[in-house]
Amino acid sequence: MEFLLPSPIILIPSIFIFFLYLCCICRKTTTTTNKKVPPEAGGRRPLIGHLPLLHGHMGRLLGALADKHGPIFTIRLGVHRVLVVSKPEIAKECLSGVNDNAFPNRPKSIAIDHLSYNYANFALSPYGPYWREMRKITVLELLSNHRLAMRSHVCESEVKNSVKEVNNKWVKEGSCLVEMKRWMEDITLKLTAGVIAGNGRINVDDGFWEVFKPFFDLMGTFTVADAIPFFRWFDFRGYEKEVKKTAKKMDDLLQEWLNEHKRRKKSDDQVAEAEKDFMDVMLEILDCGTNKILNFDADTINKATCVFTLASLIHAFEIAMPSNEPIDMTESLRFNNVKEMPLQVLLTPRLPSEVYGCL
Repeated sequence: MEFLLPSPIILIPSIFIFFLYLCCICRKTTTTTNKKVPPEAGGRRPLIGHLPLLHGHMGRLLGALADKHGPIFTIRLGVHRVLVVSKPEIAKECLSGVNDNAFPNRPKSIAIDHLSYNYANFALSPYGPYWREMRKITVLELLSNHRLAMRSHVCESEVKNSVKEVNNKWVKEGSCLVEMKRWMEDITLKLTAGVIAGNGRINVDDGFWEVFKPFFDLMGTFTVADAIPFFRWFDFRGYEKEVKKTAKKMDDLLQEWLNEHKRRKKSDDQVAEAEKDFMDVMLEILDCGTNKILNFDADTINKATCVFTLASLIHAFEIAMPSNEPIDMTESLRFNNVKEMPLQVLLTPRLPSEVYGCL
């Protein structure tokens, strides 16, 4: 394998731009230090900040820094200043009252740039008129108790069909093994996609999970280029290429769903109010692409909002004990720790239970 060095024509301007970038960062840092800001944790290194310190158990590390620097302090993730709060009273003050408008924005990242349709996904977009308008539409039209109650029959139907499939397989084969983890994943995906794009339109064997699982993985990945934007030019390990590939697959799938809804709407097929899925509702609100909200076309808003809703319905459950007792997380120095009584927990969805029907 040959290793080719960059030519001087490319190398010299790149070095000049890099040092110019460093000068801008240093100047910005010195100008902001004159403001009244919380104390900064020690150990910061030039350009990369506190990134070398952030390894191991994050909670314990931040707790140790809070013991040393107080309940509120800052750290540097590359060029980004991050506020760390360790007291509920201070956190409540940050997220309520006059200070809440200063905290809703998220830092930009490679994954968010491509997977949020250039921030058309309002959950990832900066706070402003678009964020307020889309939040109102989502809360009042898509995730309202009335809308979720009307779509509860989709959840019941998908659960019954999944149980029936297992029963038919048992009748046909006499005995069979069922991988419960995959079975529950399939049910969750089917009922969630049914609420968004319509019951019976989604087949998880057609690559549905293969499209959205990388979406969750990539959204939770933090890269060096997110902390130091200059390194985005180099695309280490092909991360941005993988993000673009996932975004293309996701957009193709959502566009297919959207085109089907448009064809049905143009054919004048009347859809009962109880049968309208989230895409039907969004098409009515956005008037089939003739309405634009702050430079985003209707198709982009529809797909971006459905991605957010899909992620909200699928991702994570709250875990609690049946008796509401705290879960014992005590660690012990043993090779294994077999409990005398098996641990039993309840999985509670974050959103209202109407979304999941009889689950």
